[in-house]
Order: sequence, then structure tokens, then C-alpha cells
Amino acid sequence: MPPMSSIPQCAREERRRAVSHDGGEGCNLYGTLEVARVTGTLTLAPVSLVHAPKSLLALALPTSRQQATEPGRFNVTHQIKKLSFGRDFPGQQSPLDGAWTHSPGGAAVARYFLKVVPTTYEFLSGEALHSSQYSTTQHFKELGPDSALTPSVQFTFELTPLRVSKREERGGSLLVFLTRSAAVIGGLFTVAGIVDSAWYHSSRHLIKMRQGKAA
Repeated sequence: MPPMSSIPQCAREERRRAVSHDGGEGCNLYGTLEVARVTGTLTLAPVSLVHAPKSLLALALPTSRQQATEPGRFNVTHQIKKLSFGRDFPGQQSPLDGAWTHSPGGAAVARYFLKVVPTTYEFLSGEALHSSQYSTTQHFKELGPDSALTPSVQFTFELTPLRVSKREERGGSLLVFLTRSAAVIGGLFTVAGIVDSAWYHSSRHLIKMRQGKAA
């Protein structure tokens, strides 16, 4: 088989990738993925379309026949706009939304370890929404020019056996507010009466002691 550089189409593709890297061009990735309820890893890594076999699987996964210089030019600097498990519910906070990771050396491996907690949110109407929340820790490792590892961004997720339930509740009515306010005011008057009584009896006791000493 002749060298790839001697094939015009391959040579043009190589020049196009070089221009894209020099210009700081990046990619926007979005979509949904259905996963099983077991521990798994989602990996985003570069693929050499020139050297990959002609199959859909090879286009989606890194190939071992990448040029040695290609991984060193792949900068894993990235920003996560949004990452969630399941549908959003009121008050949900995802720690990786808007997260920014900069790779000053270019090639690196960025790993996120996610603890996913199944969550059920029940609305006032009685409708239940089954979703998930997660917490995360991050590991970042820069790769040298001789590293055998492929630059990538990895998300390793693990589902916990626990489940969190949240429920919407109506606020108290005006009658409940007035009842609670009356209870608070009554408590204040009771405490004030106790303090006043103690002060009165203490003052009378002191006056009697002084009168006894004067006599």
C-alpha cells in the first residue's frame, strides 16, 4: 500500500486538520445517551479518519493507527454547558453545568467521576417525575509527547442504591398564619409576665432585708 502522503485526498485532509488546529477550531457536541443502571464510562477522544478502517465503529472509537503527532495536537480544553441524568425538575442543580477546564499543555486526560442518585420529584398535582442528581470529583493529567495514552475527556458514572424523594407542598393559609402569630405573641406575653413577677418578688425581698438590718 502506498504511503498516505502520496494520496491526494489524504494529503488534503492532513492539511485541512493542520489548519484547523492552528486556528484554534473546536467542536460542539450535544445529544442524549441511554445508559444501563450500572457503572459505565463515556469517553470523548480524537479519531483519525484517514487511518481508520471504513466502518461506523471505527469512526466512533479511537484507532490504534493514529499518527504519533496527532494526539499531541489535540487540546482537551473544554466547557460543559450542561450535563444531566434524566429530566430537569424545579430547584435542580447540576455541578458540571458551565464547568470550564483549561489544558495549558494541550494533550491531556480529563476524568470526571460522577455519583448519580436517583431522585423522585412529586408535584402538587400528584404527578411524579423520576430523574437523578449527581455529585462529581475531577482528575486531570497532562500528557507528554511520548505518552501512549490518548487525549480524552471521560465521564465515569456510578449509580447509588439510595433514592431521594422531593415533594411540593402548599404554603400555609391566612388562618394558619394568624394562629401561629397569636401563639408567638402569647408566648412573649407569658415570658414577660414571668420575668416581671420574678423581678417584683426579688425587689420586695431585698426591701425586707434592708428594713430588717435597719431595725
